[in-house]
Order: sequence, then C-alpha cells, then structure tokens
Amino acid sequence: MKHLHRIVAVLRTMVLGAVVWGCFISPPEAAANEHAGDAIVLENDDLRAKFSRHQGALLELVSKSTGWKIQQRQELGQSFRMLVPVPGRRNNPVLGIEQKPPRIEHAASSNKVVFTWDNLATKHAGPVDIQFVGSVELTGEGLVFSGKVINGTTHVVETVSWPCLGEVCRPVGTKRVEALHLSYFAMTKNSVYPTFQSDVGYWGTDYPKQLIQTPRSPFVLVDTDQNQGLYMGYHDTSLEQMVLFTLGLKPGHQQADFLFSGKAPETDTISGHPVRVELTAVHLPYLAGGETTSLKPIVVRPYSGSWHAGVDGYKKWRASWYKPPPLPTWAEEVHSWQQIHINSPEDELRVPYRDLVQYGKDCAQHGVQAIQLTGWTTGGQDRNNPSHDIEPRLGSHEDLARAIGEIQKLGVKVVLFNKFTWADRSTEWFRRELVDLAVKDPYGDYYVHPGYTYQTAAQHLRINNRHLIPMCPVSADWRKIAGQEFLKSIALGADGALYDENQHHGGTHYCFASGHGHRQPAHVFSGDIPLAQLLHRQIRQHKPDFLLAGEGTYDLQSSQYGLSYVRIGKDHVPLHRYIAPDTEVMIGVFGYNDRYVINQALMYRYILSYEPRNYKGRLEEFPLTLAYGKSIDALRRRYPDLLWHGEFRHTQGAEVFADGEPVDHYSVFVDRPSNRRAVVVVNPKPDDPLKISVKMAGATSMISATPEDPAPSMSDGQATLPPLSAVVFMEQQ
Repeated sequence: MKHLHRIVAVLRTMVLGAVVWGCFISPPEAAANEHAGDAIVLENDDLRAKFSRHQGALLELVSKSTGWKIQQRQELGQSFRMLVPVPGRRNNPVLGIEQKPPRIEHAASSNKVVFTWDNLATKHAGPVDIQFVGSVELTGEGLVFSGKVINGTTHVVETVSWPCLGEVCRPVGTKRVEALHLSYFAMTKNSVYPTFQSDVGYWGTDYPKQLIQTPRSPFVLVDTDQNQGLYMGYHDTSLEQMVLFTLGLKPGHQQADFLFSGKAPETDTISGHPVRVELTAVHLPYLAGGETTSLKPIVVRPYSGSWHAGVDGYKKWRASWYKPPPLPTWAEEVHSWQQIHINSPEDELRVPYRDLVQYGKDCAQHGVQAIQLTGWTTGGQDRNNPSHDIEPRLGSHEDLARAIGEIQKLGVKVVLFNKFTWADRSTEWFRRELVDLAVKDPYGDYYVHPGYTYQTAAQHLRINNRHLIPMCPVSADWRKIAGQEFLKSIALGADGALYDENQHHGGTHYCFASGHGHRQPAHVFSGDIPLAQLLHRQIRQHKPDFLLAGEGTYDLQSSQYGLSYVRIGKDHVPLHRYIAPDTEVMIGVFGYNDRYVINQALMYRYILSYEPRNYKGRLEEFPLTLAYGKSIDALRRRYPDLLWHGEFRHTQGAEVFADGEPVDHYSVFVDRPSNRRAVVVVNPKPDDPLKISVKMAGATSMISATPEDPAPSMSDGQATLPPLSAVVFMEQQ
C-alpha cells in the first residue's frame, strides 16, 4: 500500500507538469494558446517551427531527427523586443507580443515568412512611428532570422532582440546543460543546468543572465549530455553592429549560491511562476531618427552529436568568406619562438640593444627560429602608447637595427611587439592631442582601462600604474597615427610585428564621438579590419615578406593576421583550432618542466613560445622544458604530413581508452591527400602511468612513435604511457 501511494504521487507530479522544462508537458498547458491551430509552420527534414499569426511569436521548435521539443509551451512564445529610450525614461521597452497583429507574407508552399509591425506601442511612451520587418526562412543552414527597422521618430532604437526563444527545454533525461562559446581561441563553458551561472550581479538584473558577445564569439551552443544541442550564430562579416547572445533563467535560482550562481529549479513552475531558460539575440543598431537599418542573419539550428556537430555549421559558413592571410614561408613550417621582455614602465632596462645578440645566439644554438622582442619601445611595455620610438636609455636606433641584423645573420627572425589599442593617459601626447581620438561614451567622456601592473609594490597595488585609454580605430585619423607608428618596426629591419591586444578594445563597444568622421555611434570593432588592411598595404609597399601577427585574434580578423599568440590553461579546449585547422597559433610556455603545456601544443598543433622567468630570462634557465619542447618539434618535423600539415579533427575519428575507460585527452589528424589518420594521446597525470588503447575504425595496421623515441615501430594500438608523456599512433595504408 505504501508503494502504491508513492506511485500515485509520482504520476500526480507528472500530470501536473512538474518537469516541463525537462520537455514533458501537461495537457492544460498544451492547449493554453487559443491560436495554436491557426499558426504558420516552417518544416523540413531537420526541424519544425511554428509561429503565431496573431503575435509573430515562435510557439514551437522541434528537432525532427531526435524528437527534442526545444520550444514547447506555446504560452511562453516570444516574437521581438526593442528598447527605445525617450526623455525621462531610458528603459522604455517595446514588446512584440503586446503589438497589434502583424501583416504577414507567407506562401503556403514557402519556407519563409515575413512579419511587419507598424506604429509600435512602447511601454511608457505610447505608439511611435517605428516599423519592424522580421523575416524567418528555413534553409539548409537552419532557421534564419533577419530583419529591417525603419525609425520615423526622433528617438534612438537602441536594441532589437530577434529572435527570442521563450524557452529552451531540456531533452528528456538531461543531467547537464552548458552554454559553450569561443573566447581567446578556447572554449568557454557556462553551466545552465543543474546550476545556472550568471554573468550579471543580482543587483543589476531581474533574473540570472549569461552574456555572450560578438565578435569575440560569433555563436553560442546550448549543449546537453544527451548528445544533442542548439546552435545560435551571427552570420555576418561586416562588423557594422554588435550582437549579444543572452541566456536568462526565469524566474530565477531555486537556491542562490552567491551573487552570480545558484541551483536552477527542477520543476516547470516555482511559486506560481513558469520556469524556463530564454535564449535571445540582441542586436545593437543604435538607430537614429530617420534612419533605416537591416538586421543581419541569426541562424538557429538543432544538432545531433557532440559539440563538434554544432560547430560544423559555423565552419561551413566560415568557408564562404575566409581567405588565408599572407604568411612568410618560415612561419608556415614547424618552428618555435622565444619572447624576451627588456623593459617595463618601472624602468628595469634589462637588456641594452647591443646585448640582444646573445639571445640570438641562444636561439640559434637551440634551434629556436624567432625572437619576439617586448618592451623595446620608449618607456617599456605598456607605457607611452602608442609611441613605437626606441628607448634611448637602451641604445640608439642604429644599435637596435644593428642587433636585429646580426641576429638575422644567425638564422633567427626578430618580431617586434606592437600595440595600437591604447594611448597612455599619463603622456602629454594624449593630453594635448590624442584625447580627441579616444573612444567616447554617450556622455562625451573617454573610457578608461585600469592598465597593467609591473614589478613594484606600488604598481601591484595600482598606485602608480599607467591608465590606458581605448582609442577609436573607426577614426581614419587614428588609423593614420597607428600606421605611422607601425612603419617604425619595418624601418628597423625586423621580420615581423605582433600586434598585442588586437582582439579587444578594453571593454568598449561603441564610440559616440562626433568628430571622428563616423556615424554616431559607431561599432568600435568595425575599425579593426580597415586598420589591418592599412598595415598590409604598408607591408606590401615596404617589405612584402613581413609577418603581421596578433594576440588572440577573433575569428573575423583571422584573414588579416597570419599568426596568433595566446596563453592556454590546464582545461583548454581548442575550439578555434577545430574551427580553423590551418591557422598558425602560438602558445606561451612558462614552467621549468612544462611538459603538460608542451603536450597540449603537440595535440593541438600549436607553435611553442619559450618564456623562461616569465619572459625575462634566457633559454638556458629552463633546460627540462627546452629539451622536451625540442623533442616535440623534432617529432613533428619527422611526421609533418600528419602532425603539422594534416587536418586537425580534435577527437573525431578515433576512440581512446585509458585503463579501460574512455578519455578525451587526445586528438586526431588526417593527411588530406591520403586520408591517413594519426592519433596523439597524452598522459595528463603527473605521477601515474596510463595503459592506453586506441581504436580507429577501418585501420588495418598502425605504427607508433614518441618524442623520446621518434623512430616508427609496429603497434597494436596499445601502449603504457609514463606520466606527462605523449605517443602518436599512425595509420598505415
């Protein structure tokens, strides 16, 4: 009898819809939308989307390949939202579901629908002369949302949210949901369920919210442990506008851990409020009165499989616009660098220019092909920006040029550290002239980045550090100044320049300045490509084999910068390497026996940048790291068709087991001409060996090699791997 009561209680809970946001639904809720039968359906073999004729709201979204009901509760359907500030009421929203029914263009046989709303009703200022045209088309890419906004008012249309998914249900049986996106060449993972991690403090929002910004991350994946997920991506290369992807947990945490995270409710309602996760693309057009703008495509697509399947759609679109940037021959092959810091804002003045030749001799002795010289400019690293003049206390212009020439005679390239993101606020140049070219906020003030701290207690306490002012790359005048400073590196005879921090603008997004020659406001990132193109014109004119490199280059910049420098962590997931297998990426190696990071370089085809004593020492200072790195590069030179020129597939195309359990600390490379595969497996454990077993479907025989023993030997796909070691299994045909 006791068990019967328990069964009845469970059934009662299910009937009441207690796990709806796990994609079960109760009959009353299924019938809640009175217009459910009068809807527009877009459907193909992959998905089905249902839209309300009366609101333009997305009522239902289903992955047909898996049966996953992503948007299910029709009463939670959303159409669009806007923010139209008016005098005395900045937060003046426009809610699509509160508008009069839109005009609709839709042929019965078409997989495209266009909704048009006129004279929009705002929350606090009544109707306004704004027209929104929202287009949705079902294509091979997925569900493509685009639009147009015509502003007939004197107000500014600040944001337009389109599409708005009123809920993203969990597939049945889900125990984990994460939002995955791209940041600094790596995958960032934010928990959505069972905990929801918020990017906004509880004081600044009505409910927990995650923010994913373009262009740093052009897409977001809502990934589940059920081998499926949802892709939302911004498919535009113009950089005219910023788009912000948001995930919001409504009504909020069931139990808050602290200010930014907490447990997500398990049930469909809590305290009478429907529980759901909303997914939205927020466009920021800043559309002035009398202007018209288009909203570039947002693609929504469910995927089956691992996160790789979610990214594959972006890779396909990327192939339509990506063109490899110019790259000197020496930078295309297996090679390594050393980064040397010779001065900071605190005046260490470590290495006179004439003594740099010794570092060149070190590199030549150890087979390191390039030096990145940092802190060579006046005042040292991150001081006196944007000046790229020499530091007189370290020597003359001729001293530095002569040292570069002597290092080059040793067969070692010299790449000079450059920076055009900031101006140093402490300089007279900024106060007298450059202040007019700074990125301005809506109130006419420049933004301030706190700057970086170096060496002394006063700097580490931020007492005397140099504050950095984001400069406006959309301004042709600023780009001209940056170009003039860039020419100074070419004039010194260097082999290249690495533009540090080229991928961001210190947290600024729009410039509201009236004197920069751009629209007000302008998306700051829209100046990045024109600046890079200017630098390339100067390279072609003065030194065609000059390398233009960057730091952490975001993907839309990847056609401009031939090599990118990043730093990676222990849990690094090489998302950009999977997106762009052929790009040149270099990682910093700092530890005195840094086998773990060097093994990551082998797995993910990264160039090694040796940086002893936090890039202030000589190569001889960490012999263990140097010796292992050299053995890794020797292995890659022995098998370049697979380990260097092969296509990186991450974990796709093989299975690896360690002590009988599946693991993911491996990568697969494919030799394009022959489709021959290699699997790089590492042991991440610092103390214990691992018994490794590799399975490659269809492989008839394999050979293996290690950094310590690079000669090929026949293999059955098994090996005992010592701590922090690596092995490569190669398919034979």
